[in-house]
Amino acid sequence: MKRISLLLLFISLTTSLFAQDDWERKWGVEATLGGGSFYENKTLVNEDSYNAFEVTADYYITPRLALSAGLYLEQDGIMTDYSNGIGMKSFCMFGPEVGGKFYFFPKKWMVQPYVGAMLKTNVLNLGKEKGKFGYEGNTVDCSKAVVDYDIQCPVASVAPKLGIDLRLTKSVILTANMDYRIGLYGHNRSHTEVLEGYHAGNAYDIDESMVRNGYSIGLKIDLPWRKKDNGKVLKGLLDVIYFWISSKAY
Repeated sequence: MKRISLLLLFISLTTSLFAQDDWERKWGVEATLGGGSFYENKTLVNEDSYNAFEVTADYYITPRLALSAGLYLEQDGIMTDYSNGIGMKSFCMFGPEVGGKFYFFPKKWMVQPYVGAMLKTNVLNLGKEKGKFGYEGNTVDCSKAVVDYDIQCPVASVAPKLGIDLRLTKSVILTANMDYRIGLYGHNRSHTEVLEGYHAGNAYDIDESMVRNGYSIGLKIDLPWRKKDNGKVLKGLLDVIYFWISSKAY
């Protein structure tokens, strides 16, 4: 019964938020954060991972077709399986990106899935970077190791993606997407010799061609801003919180 009541409240809120009017979006500004993993060339392993941050702007040619452009920052790591953070060693890629999105559903719908693609250019770490470092930790598998690395970031990556926009109001949107970043040139290689730990005496080689799968979540503002939206998000959240508290009382 509680689930049915919550569903009815949700439908009521979204109906009031998305009643048809003459508002037409022209621009969108979006900020996202996320991450993902590398694909190793020979076998599918997720030894290395990355964090990603983006700020983009959309220009709507039609209600369903948008051109996108912005900036991205990607922080990549080596041997993240043996680290609580991004990895034993990290490096960054950064640059402008351009692309587009195509939406499927009618513009009045609250849920808006889309397909898209971005070309991400890179201006950092384009030269080869080789070196060696020692690792000491408290993990059972590997408490001490020596790692040789050979890194060269791609000049650009092609990233087809699938995404979804969830509208809080006509102007305010929660976003989520998955992409597949294909590096055009570049590599990420490492050779690890485990000196102490359960895997002592073993050696591991990673040979990655900068192909990464990723995900992100974010917040987007569609413009021009509608004055009618000023209190709707807060009111909707307060209504949901009130209903949730009331339901716990029974």
